[in-house]
Amino acid sequence: MRILFVNYRYFVSGGPEKYLFNIQKRLTDEGHEVIPFSVHSNRNVPTPYDRYFVEPIGGRDVTYYDEYRKTPRVLWQMIARSVYSLEVKRAIRRVIRDTRPDLVYIIHFVNKLSPSVIRGAKEMGLPVVLRLSDYFLLCPRFDFLYRNQICEECLTHGLRAGLRRRCVKGSLFATAVRVLSMTVHRWMRVYDQVDAFVAPSAFLRQKMIDAGYAADRLVCIPTFTAQTGPAAMEGAQAADAPAVKSPPTGSAPGADGSPAGADTCAAPVATVAGDKETAPAASTAASIAPIRSAMPTAASAASATPAAASVAPAAPATPATQAADPYGLYFGRITEEKGVETAILAYEGLPAAYRLVVMGDDTTAEALRLKRYLAERGMRNVTFLGFREGAALEAVVREARFVIIPSLWYDNLPNTALEAFQFGKPVLASRIGSLPELVTDGYNGYLFQPGDAADLREKILLLDAEERLGMLGRNAREQLALRFSPDAHYRALTALFQRAVDRSRKEKEAQ
Repeated sequence: MRILFVNYRYFVSGGPEKYLFNIQKRLTDEGHEVIPFSVHSNRNVPTPYDRYFVEPIGGRDVTYYDEYRKTPRVLWQMIARSVYSLEVKRAIRRVIRDTRPDLVYIIHFVNKLSPSVIRGAKEMGLPVVLRLSDYFLLCPRFDFLYRNQICEECLTHGLRAGLRRRCVKGSLFATAVRVLSMTVHRWMRVYDQVDAFVAPSAFLRQKMIDAGYAADRLVCIPTFTAQTGPAAMEGAQAADAPAVKSPPTGSAPGADGSPAGADTCAAPVATVAGDKETAPAASTAASIAPIRSAMPTAASAASATPAAASVAPAAPATPATQAADPYGLYFGRITEEKGVETAILAYEGLPAAYRLVVMGDDTTAEALRLKRYLAERGMRNVTFLGFREGAALEAVVREARFVIIPSLWYDNLPNTALEAFQFGKPVLASRIGSLPELVTDGYNGYLFQPGDAADLREKILLLDAEERLGMLGRNAREQLALRFSPDAHYRALTALFQRAVDRSRKEKEAQ
């Protein structure tokens, strides 16, 4: 099958791009042909198809909104790419005409390409499958957050709530552009032309159904992480500890014996728009998103108030990759909604022997704020490593005791959870959004209340027991292989693609 991939970046910037390159490689390895369509950038991975890419907003050396010089031309580009771009529509029609793909798979396009990619593809007679990486169809901010609190006002009371709160970047202009674009798209009914939506989590799928989208067009296929070989388990704690063979009391196992809550998308509705037939249930895969880290605390510190807790001085931290001391790990994007502050506050109430390592771009506004806090409080048991990738990233994950995901938002099956499972690391995650689909208390990690440092601290303490730590880690690894494998994702996705292509051909023949 020849597939046109649409994404607004062709370099690794976050979870969607990790997924893009992982699934592109798998499809290519299986004999499919993948044609990328994206936006020019000086950071792009080279491809012979970049002659079809469109020019970016503000220049090829600019990626993010905060980097734009807000000239009249750039402001007009922002509006056009958010609402509807005829330039992009012409470009995608051109690449379709020249390469003749069988199907278009859209991963992300918002604010950089516009939904004209959908119209352009449908006008050329192709089926369109759209993957949902976040809540962009339902929330102007994409994440249902306002001042770091969950907010569903736009979902329940209409988009004008976003304008009142200036919830996008704190800017009336940016919010107005998003609200305008969402209003226009709904009026145009452009998303009615999508043949099928891929939701990485049951939580996101249900939110879409609650908002009025047809359940038979929403297919739950969690993402996956690229698998490493047996070396991934080198350094995993308590390798010879017996794995827990059943979930903790109170959780019923799934149909295949896996823990309840681990995968609520086990039997996705795999219909294509207007088609009544359903595909066989497939095992699911998971995403690759950011994770947080926390360090174990003493029982006496578990009830201490973080702001008032005294922090004993620690010896200068040894680089985390040397693993001289055990540490909890957070890795991923360091932004407010990721809740890294919760992990730091949890560690502030712990003895200095408990170390937290934060791995990710530490030049963001949130990272700089948190580092200032550490300096002001004299905390030396938290280390910022900066951005790592490849073997350097794997070395840090391999030596961690566990991984933390302290998200404040409805996290959408984060990829880093799977990366942690791959190395046999238990995950401590906020009880929010899709995270309970990944983590089952007492089976492969623990859940804690979002933003509650004391609750997280208690869960860290539970992992002081080496036997428990080993059992949870082995269960995490086992669950990854059983529920979130690349094979399962590939089978479910290509089955959906084939159904969409077959239906499109039948419709053409009937005309």
